[in-house]
Parts: sequence; structure tokens; C-alpha cells
Amino acid sequence: LLDLSLPDGEGLDNIRRLREYRSDIPIIVLTGLDDEELGLEALKNNAQDYLVKNQVSPAILKRTIIYTIERFNWQREYNQLLNTLPLGTIIIDDNHQVQYVNPMAVLLLKKEESKLIGHPAPEGLDDNAKGEIDLNGHILEYQHTPVFFQDRHCRLYTLKDVTQDRINAKQNALLNQCLKDNNALLQTCLNTIPNPVFFQDSRGVIIECNQAFCDNVVGLPKSTLIDHR
Repeated sequence: LLDLSLPDGEGLDNIRRLREYRSDIPIIVLTGLDDEELGLEALKNNAQDYLVKNQVSPAILKRTIIYTIERFNWQREYNQLLNTLPLGTIIIDDNHQVQYVNPMAVLLLKKEESKLIGHPAPEGLDDNAKGEIDLNGHILEYQHTPVFFQDRHCRLYTLKDVTQDRINAKQNALLNQCLKDNNALLQTCLNTIPNPVFFQDSRGVIIECNQAFCDNVVGLPKSTLIDHR
């Protein structure tokens, strides 16, 4: 229970100081009657709940503490699960501010956690259900889904580095085009040879032939010969 009007601290700075000392406990802040807006700001600064001093009864206090502890424990287990995901995970609120990043997201985005949480979302992460962003040549594929995180509506983005996949795809496309061009060149050369020419594999299956072989030897179109004995 944290009073935001302590004599040795003031306002939201009390939350920051407490979090530096203990990050593993839930915080319920106490505000004055005229400070409800400050209580709402406290929720945005890692407090779990707030109570207005003059409106607190024993029953309300007990229920709030129990609920806050249960919710905090659930949130911690949820965060631990996200931390183990092999994909980058980043949670962004409706104001496009980052509320959470897992270690993989920190690695993929190449930024420290402190420079992500509480800051605007990385450029390129928009409202589209799927997409990709280019970080200095590194391609990150993302998709997102709505979630309810720390009592607010947010979007959970998963990030995957597909840079190598794209490089491999380009290399495969280039290789396939080279093979296609080489086959076309080979076929042109074969068709200029007046004598019948054909190639068989170890099973005796015809894998290539020229037009002279089709016309003068078997009298069949090439399409009926290739891949046959």
C-alpha cells in the first residue's frame, strides 16, 4: 500500500523508487479525494490499483488486496510464459505505447528494454493484422492479436526474423532461372544437331532428346517420350 503523499517523496516518483527497490510485489496506491487523476496515472506507471483514501472501507480494502495479489501473480506467470517464447513478443496499448517486450523482441529490435517500454511502438508496427518491417536490412515479419494486459486493451505482436528465408528464396529463384535458361540453351543446341540424340538415366528412362530423335527414330512427339522408357 503506497501513499502518493509521503513526506519523503511525491506523486509518481514514489512508485518509481519502490519499483527500483522491489519489482516483484504488487502496488496499490492511496490518493486523496482530489487526486483520482493521479491514481489513473499511477496505473500507467506499473501500479496495479489505486484507492481514494476517504472512500476506503475494510471490506473494499480486503477485496482490493486479494484481487490485486491474484492478478499480479497471474500477470507474472503470463509474463514468464511470454519470456520463453521463441518468437519476439511486444505488447502495445491503444496509445501506441509499448507496455511489454520479451527478451527475443529486445534482441530482434536491437534496443534495450528500457528504451522500448513506455516509449512509442517501433515504426512499422501498425494496425494491420499481418505485415513486415525492415530494420536496416533485417526483415521482421509480424502479426498481432487483441489482448487485455494490465487492465487495458492492447495488441500483442509476435515478431519473426525472416531475413534468411527471404535471402534463400531469392537465391532459389535465381538458381531455378539459371537452370531454366541452361535447359533452354541445351535444347537449342540439341535441335541444331542433325543426328538423333537422346539421354537416359540409370533406369533407362529418357530424360532429354532432340527433334531429330523424335522425328526420325520413334516418330512420336517429345512430350510422350520424356520420363518414359
